[in-house]
Amino acid sequence: MNLLDKHSVRALRACVGTCETTLIPRAQWYRLGREARDQLTEAGFRRSQARGLCSACYEYARDTGTIDQYERRLRPSAWLLEDFEHIRDTLPVGVSRAERLRRAGDRLNMSPEALDLALRRAGVAA
Repeated sequence: MNLLDKHSVRALRACVGTCETTLIPRAQWYRLGREARDQLTEAGFRRSQARGLCSACYEYARDTGTIDQYERRLRPSAWLLEDFEHIRDTLPVGVSRAERLRRAGDRLNMSPEALDLALRRAGVAA
């Protein structure tokens, strides 16, 4: 049996740094037991640190000042709120909540459901 199938690991991607190691998403990594993580590490897999980088590439990029060359995978909530409020203010009056979420989601490259969830977490009405 394949080691990845044995541990039900999915959604792999290559590190975007110089090493090109295969990364396992952080949430999946922590659901695995210590023995499984050790087996996967020995097989050459690493936990995703941030920005699509393994921990070694992340630390190197941070230490050399090149971390900004790697795109964030998550948008900070302050940026999201600022962008959403700007888009909301440009929409015509009377647009339904669902339509606001759809239009803003399209412009922010997010699904309306993901945008709605992010706004609810931030305590902002759509």
